[in-house]
Formats: sequence, structure tokens, C-alpha cells
Amino acid sequence: MPAFETRNSSSPASGRPTLRGLELGPIERRLDELTRRHRVTHVAFMLGQLLVRRDIATATSAMAFDLFLAAIPMLALTGWLFGKLLLGNHDAVLQTTALLLNLTPNEVQVLTWQQLDRFALGSVAPFALLGALWAASGAFHTSMSLLETTAGTTRRPWWRKRLISLVSVVLSIALFGSSTVFAVWVSLGPARLFVALSGGELQLNPGVTHYLLLLLLAVLGVALLALFFFVASPRPGVRRRIFPGAVVALVAGSAISGGFAYYAGHLARFALFYGSLAAVAVTLAWLWLVCLSVLVGAELNQLLENGE
Repeated sequence: MPAFETRNSSSPASGRPTLRGLELGPIERRLDELTRRHRVTHVAFMLGQLLVRRDIATATSAMAFDLFLAAIPMLALTGWLFGKLLLGNHDAVLQTTALLLNLTPNEVQVLTWQQLDRFALGSVAPFALLGALWAASGAFHTSMSLLETTAGTTRRPWWRKRLISLVSVVLSIALFGSSTVFAVWVSLGPARLFVALSGGELQLNPGVTHYLLLLLLAVLGVALLALFFFVASPRPGVRRRIFPGAVVALVAGSAISGGFAYYAGHLARFALFYGSLAAVAVTLAWLWLVCLSVLVGAELNQLLENGE
């Protein structure tokens, strides 16, 4: 029996049309039959159908634009919080941030460091901090609205989503800072143990600590993305599947980010076409790709939750 049928059906939990209610053309039916031989390929085919038919590209553009507008105040707020709260661990967090930024284009790295330092070196007026917090929460608010729409869940009041967004900004910064300090401490453990066992005569290869730190940061990223998916689109009565999408989003986002960074640095000529706006163009393109990875992960979760 084909995986898709031309009939009106909807997810019992959300009331939105499901894949089984979509009419497929001849080529799509043939691809459906071919991909059904393996579960992974069939899931990939159905996910592609979702992305095309729900116009995820448009949603990605809205999410990336809001994230671009929110990035500058959020980075400035992050730098201020790191400088005030982390104290002696400030350098460790910045070093880890540099490690993560190696996967991004040079233009994104420059923008990030500039904004992290903007509030970090002095006192800041309360209204400036509140303004940065409000602007940064816009990206979370837009993301929740988009995920509510794609999931077909009941729309929450504007004020509730904005309140959740404000809390999410502060928590995400705090969790990133504290978790990074913990990851650095844990990753240095094997090196300390190796030195202790050898009596200080031998040193562990720094590459081991480097890759261990990357692994811990990947686990942290999956946990934060899964938490975001859970909060952004609540689905009462549905058995949630948040970790598969989080893993896919992290892996795809990291791979795409690294590939785009190489392309922007070695092959593309953004400055030739955009001049002084090249940094803006590169950052927007990079954010679009990252947001696409996040929305693909969210759609995968919904696909699994609907039992399709």
C-alpha cells in the first residue's frame, strides 16, 4: 500500500493536513515507491515533501532576518553578562567561543567579536541592556511563531510568547556560559590525569583535549536544541520526539556552516558584488543556512511525532 493516499486526513493531535492527505504526481509516486525500500531514504523523501509543500524557505528567510536583527544586541548583552558573571572563567568561555567560530565565515567572526566586546568593558545604562534584551528576544518570538504554524498547534497569546522569549534569551546565555565552563573543566580532566599518572614527565597530546571539548559542546548543543523544540511548539497529548531533530539540526548545521565558510573565504567574491555590505550579505546567507537546518530538524520531529 502506498505511503501517501489522496484523501483528507489530518494529524489527530494537531488537526493539520498530514503527508497522507497530499496528492502526489507520477514522478513523486515513483520516488515514493523507490525510497520505501529503506527507512532512512523514505524519511528523507517525506521530509523533502514537507519542506517543499510548506514553503519552508520563506519561513527560513523570516527567521534568519529576525535573527540577524537580534544578533547584534544579543551578542552585546552576552559579552556584558560574561564579563560580569563569569569573572575568572571569562577567558575560558571566550576561547571556547573562538573554537566554535572556526566553523563560520570570517565576516561572522569579526562581527561576533566586535559585538561581544561592545558592552564588556564598562558600565552600561539599564535602558541599553533592556533594549538589547527586548531586541534579542525577537528572534526567539519569531521562531516560536513559525514552529507553531508548521506544527499546527494552538497559537499562544503574543504576550506569553514574548515573555518566554525574554526568559529564553537570558537562560540561553547563562546555560551556554556555565556549560562551556563545565565542558572546558571536564575536557582538561584526562590531561591532568595523564600528567598525574606519569609523574609530570609526559604530556597528553593537546588534540585529545580539543576533540573531547568539541564532543562535549556537541552534546550541549543537542540538549539546548531539544529544549528549544520542546518549548517552541508544545503539543499536548503527543509523544514528543525532540532529540532526532536536534541531532540532525546540529550535524547538518555544522557541516553546512563549515562548507559555507570555506566557500565564502576561498571561492566566492562577495566584496566584488556587495562592496562594503559584503559582511552583511555573508552573515545573512550564513544565518539562512543555519536556520534552515533548525527548521529541518523541527519538521523531522513533527514527522516522527505524527507517525508518518
